[in-house]
Amino acid sequence: MFDLLIAMFDVKSPSFGALLTFAIVLTWADVSVQQQANVFEEQPQNATVREGDSAILTCVLSRNVRNCAWQRDGANFEMGGRYNYAPGANDGRDTRNCSILISQFNRVLDGVAWQCVILGSSDTKTQTSNAAFLIPLVQPSDPTILLNRNSVSQLSYPLRVATVLSCVSRRGNPAAELSWELDGQPTRGVYSVHPVQNSQPQQGQQQQQQFGQVENPLYDAVLEFDLANEGVKLERTKQLKCVARHPSFRSPVSMAVFIVRDYPTKRVDAYVEGSNDSTLEVESDRMVTLSCLADGRPTPTYQWQYRADSSAEWKEYQQGQNVSVVGLGGQFRCVASNQLNALAEPPSAQEIVLKVKTAVEESNFGIVVAIVIAIIAAIVILLLIVLFLYRRKSWIFAPKPIGSDVDKDAEAANGDTDKPDEKTALSQESQYENVGVNGKDEEMNGKKLGDSPIKESDEKEAASPENKVENSR
Repeated sequence: MFDLLIAMFDVKSPSFGALLTFAIVLTWADVSVQQQANVFEEQPQNATVREGDSAILTCVLSRNVRNCAWQRDGANFEMGGRYNYAPGANDGRDTRNCSILISQFNRVLDGVAWQCVILGSSDTKTQTSNAAFLIPLVQPSDPTILLNRNSVSQLSYPLRVATVLSCVSRRGNPAAELSWELDGQPTRGVYSVHPVQNSQPQQGQQQQQQFGQVENPLYDAVLEFDLANEGVKLERTKQLKCVARHPSFRSPVSMAVFIVRDYPTKRVDAYVEGSNDSTLEVESDRMVTLSCLADGRPTPTYQWQYRADSSAEWKEYQQGQNVSVVGLGGQFRCVASNQLNALAEPPSAQEIVLKVKTAVEESNFGIVVAIVIAIIAAIVILLLIVLFLYRRKSWIFAPKPIGSDVDKDAEAANGDTDKPDEKTALSQESQYENVGVNGKDEEMNGKKLGDSPIKESDEKEAASPENKVENSR
């Protein structure tokens, strides 16, 4: 073995010459590959482009070159129209920038493999960059909030089984960016991207296979939110919103779910419609409506119970928020409960007592009403009688004027024909004024004094035969 090594490194040995030649060839090949690799300082990269937009594929060299070009789908083509060098690239002088500008991207024509090419000369070889792909931008679906793979827009909390909500935006390229907002404030979530399996190959995917770069252009974006782990404390209804952002969206797209807090029945109120009393007396034929109202979520169910008196046991009477009662006296109460009251006794409302009046009580009531009416009528009649007597007394005892025809007739009947002197007449007139008689005795007495019964009787006596004989004498 040692002798063999000496023979290989012997300059005069034929084996040494062969070894030297092999080393030179390897060194030249390595330098050539290294030079080719180093000529591309920045090679084209895959890009996602929206239909109708412009795209730039970058190709920057490590040294100045005079001639560079591009290949589309492995074939040469001439620049012009929608395909031009990027601004400042390959301006006819030695340049290091060979980037290409593709206008009005068409997913069918342009969604292929693109390569930057350094044209060779008599002493250099043509060099080609790696393949870059213009992948069409694919708009994903609007976000959807799922619970156990079912879409939800409202849910109750605390949840019975699952606590994880998922926001999903499907089949987009690139994947949509998702975020959570709880009552308008950003909140945490677990984000992940999943390639779509068994999707249909897009334009350009066959070329990717030829160049050994197979990529699935469609992705599902998923954002999870765990109500339990996030420590959400709900004292009221809250809104959880999933916001999706994507280059194909003109503005963010969102979906919201309302998280409603559930709680057991806490308060029950029972009352009689049309009355504020808990104890009520009613007629035997009157219908009474009992109503019940409870606070709880989910909505409580209502059960009315009845017993004849406090010594009896409660029995189920009727279900429903409102019940009607006719002619049944006793105690009623409302019990309200929901699913969260299963572990504890549901609350009940204040008892309502109905007292039904008997026939005797109703007849006694009628008698009392009749007596009251009779008393009122008697009082009215008595007042009328008193008023009449008062007016009669005023008419009887009214003062008469002195010197009236009645007095003169009385004096003639008594044979007194003497006339009062002048002083007596003045005294009588003064007395007449003092008593307040204003010459209206005829109106107060209802007729003229000249027609009084006294005057008529005097005239009859004067006309009798006896008086006529006496007067003739």
